[in-house]
Amino acid sequence: MTEYRLTATTVPPLGRLRVRQSAGPAAAIVSAPDQIEIIMDASGSMRAKAGGEVKIAAAKHVLKQLIEKLPSTSQVALRVYGHRLPSEPKAKSCQDTQLVVPFKPLDRTALTAAIDSITPKGQTPIGLSLSQLSADFGSVPGKKSVIVVTDGIETCDPTPGYPNFPPKVVDRLVAAGVEIKVDIVGFDIGSDSQTRKFLSELASKGGGKYYDAANGAQLAAALSQVIRSEYVVSDRAGNTIGKGMVGDPPVTLPIGTYRLSLTSQPPIDLGAADVKSDQETLVELYSDGNSRVSASVEFAPP
Repeated sequence: MTEYRLTATTVPPLGRLRVRQSAGPAAAIVSAPDQIEIIMDASGSMRAKAGGEVKIAAAKHVLKQLIEKLPSTSQVALRVYGHRLPSEPKAKSCQDTQLVVPFKPLDRTALTAAIDSITPKGQTPIGLSLSQLSADFGSVPGKKSVIVVTDGIETCDPTPGYPNFPPKVVDRLVAAGVEIKVDIVGFDIGSDSQTRKFLSELASKGGGKYYDAANGAQLAAALSQVIRSEYVVSDRAGNTIGKGMVGDPPVTLPIGTYRLSLTSQPPIDLGAADVKSDQETLVELYSDGNSRVSASVEFAPP
């Protein structure tokens, strides 16, 4: 929880401010990263089951749900690995990564068709897939959100001596000035602590987080965490007072009236909200699935 710290000797009354997405499985996502690339695992192990579901079927269902709820202002690419060649011969299979939907304004029809066509077959070239990001995004400026959904560890460049060892690839991208945040969802990793450790460290190196998902429902929950937006709290003069992520615990602020906005390009103005003494101000965000965002404000005891 972000705290507002004061150096004055007199501490004014405090209240709390919480910003959250409207609830409901069909609720459109209010705001998402402007530039998103999803890297989808279609290696042979995705044919197995997790929580009673075939993993590739569960992943397809969840990804299509996500695509339906993204704002139309998002720009989205989809890269898939392991879907064209069998796992042997390994050298060939390890080259199997494809940008199936190029980076462009959200095209739900193209993305859904591409997801439906995926058939899991081969190896897990995570590093090679990450190495294509610079070309995938091209020269478009701004921060890029990379979401990797995988049920296993790198099988093609597994140690630092290999050219596309994933941590080395991320280091090269950062050194080249590519603005990325890499979040990784480990699907059905189970008790494999070594794989979890590797993927967690890789996400951290890419400025993102690692999420565990044991089944389709947890995969959906993890992706909803990855797609969340940042909001900014400003005072009347326009000075930034605090920041938070939509859906996080509330921030504590001195009582007063604040201006809220979502961090996007361009920023989305949410209007003003009052913070009252010993109360929680709840700002709930709604979207029509396109570009319109509205907010309702409620007050409740903390």
